[in-house]
Order: sequence, then C-alpha cells, then structure tokens
Amino acid sequence: MRFLPKQFHSEFDAMSRTHMNRIARMGDLSTAADLDASAGAWPTFVTPDDARRYIDEVDSGYARLDSAVLASNVADDFKVSWGIQLTTWKAFALTAKPTVGWLNTTAVMEQTDRFQEQLKNWFSGFQAVGGKPAGPAPGTPGQGIPDPNPTTLGDVTTLALVLGGLAGLVIFGPKIARFL
Repeated sequence: MRFLPKQFHSEFDAMSRTHMNRIARMGDLSTAADLDASAGAWPTFVTPDDARRYIDEVDSGYARLDSAVLASNVADDFKVSWGIQLTTWKAFALTAKPTVGWLNTTAVMEQTDRFQEQLKNWFSGFQAVGGKPAGPAPGTPGQGIPDPNPTTLGDVTTLALVLGGLAGLVIFGPKIARFL
C-alpha cells in the first residue's frame, strides 16, 4: 500500500474523515470534533484498486446524468456542451482505469476528483435549466466508494493478539522448552 501523509494530500481529508467517523462510532474516540482536530495527522492508504473503484463510482454518475440529459427537453446547446464534457470524462476514464498503478494512483485520484466536482456542477446546472436528474446528487469529491470490507476494531485487536502470541513463542519458547 502507498502511504500518503495528510498534510501533503488534503484532497483525501473527506475520505479520511469518513473513516475516522466510523472509528468514532465504534468507540475509539469520543467525538467527531476530536477527529477533525487530528485529521491532518492521519495517513491515508490508497491503492490502484481504490482508484479503479472511484473511477467506477464517478462513471456511474456520468452515465446516470447522461441518460437524464438525453431524455430531457433542455436546450440543444446544453446537450452539446454536456456531450463535450461526457466525451472528456470517457477519454480520461477509459485510459486511466486499465493503466492506474502504484506510481500514478495519486494523480488518477486527483483527476477523478476534478471530474467528480465537474459532474456535481453539471448536475446542479441541469436542474437549474429545468432538467430532472434521476437519483441523488453526486457526492463530494474525495470520498469515493467506502471499502466493501472495512477493517474493524475487532480485526485489528485479533491481529495484534496473534502477532503478540507469535512473538512470545519465538522469544520465550526456547527458554520454556529448556525447563521442560
């Protein structure tokens, strides 16, 4: 996994806060305000799979808005402008998704964030000209899809106990065996 210090990658603050709010609900920290105060100190681990999931999430938002724009009676100039935006997104997504790797994960996530922000603006612009988009508005850039199998406090505790037990066996096992 790749280590990204928060003070250098503020675009992941929202994703980090979402994760830290989950931790607060589990009881590790008292309030979300405590989490916000420490948000800059928490590292974010981003993998190429995270970037691919985020591209898929944003792509589904573009597809949803595209079907609503095509089915609507908004002005043709809006539809043409939207078509240019959609083509730009597709050009990025179709090349970025299969080529994202460890060396360009951050760049792909940042560019996907920019497209997510543009999608959010197009969504509200479509509503402003009388369009009726299906579903909720796109999320805030930087959040992405939460991990489908998030690490829980129980997982971390179990891992720590197992590693501690193994370390104890390695360190003290030979000494105990001499006494037997």
